[in-house]
Amino acid sequence: MTTWPVLTEVSHLLPDHLHVGFMRWVAAGALSIHEMPASAAEEIAGLMGKYNDRPIDLADASLVWLGARCGVIQIATIDLDDFSVYLTHKNRHFTNIF
Repeated sequence: MTTWPVLTEVSHLLPDHLHVGFMRWVAAGALSIHEMPASAAEEIAGLMGKYNDRPIDLADASLVWLGARCGVIQIATIDLDDFSVYLTHKNRHFTNIF
């Protein structure tokens, strides 16, 4: 599961020739995309404030928010440094499945 900010970041990082294939993979149901309601903006802002000594971008904050909302602590990320610092809603570290 993921959020739209993460898909945006992944698309930005992928080589141009992979964008269409990536979005078709997503459209085929490879990922569950969780919508972020407008009310999530305050929670996201709180996360950004919490980690202001180590700037947390919208994509990362949306995953921390999603983890708290769904109770998930496992994450697939190449952002090892940042996700070794971010904590779940129960003050546990995320577990990178890579």
